[in-house]
Amino acid sequence: MTYLLSIPLAIPAIAIISLVFLFVDIYPGVKSFIGMLRTPSFLLFWLVSFMLTTVAYFFLMTTSLIKIQGLVGVEATKLTAILLASLRTQVLEDITKKNSQIERLNAFNIADQLSDKFRDDEKGIMEEYSQ
Repeated sequence: MTYLLSIPLAIPAIAIISLVFLFVDIYPGVKSFIGMLRTPSFLLFWLVSFMLTTVAYFFLMTTSLIKIQGLVGVEATKLTAILLASLRTQVLEDITKKNSQIERLNAFNIADQLSDKFRDDEKGIMEEYSQ
């Protein structure tokens, strides 16, 4: 398990890669790198992204180290694992974002249906859904 000796060097690389992925993902909507770095919610998001990427990196290094070394060689193993971990984390974040959008649309549709069914009948909706 020689990769355990190189963990401290991987941590800053994971932090930088996760920051770059967030910049690429969020910049089109914000248009300000400085604005992003000064926003506490962005910094919290970066921290969460960094932690998830770190977990994914450790998972890849423990389960797929030999396969990655076989594909890219010993020299590029760490960088490849970091990039794969970042991509994996980004894909999970995108899936979560899409899922939350679908849930929000479902909630709006249900609210519209209830509004149509109980239009101007507050007492009816209270009786129907208070239990």
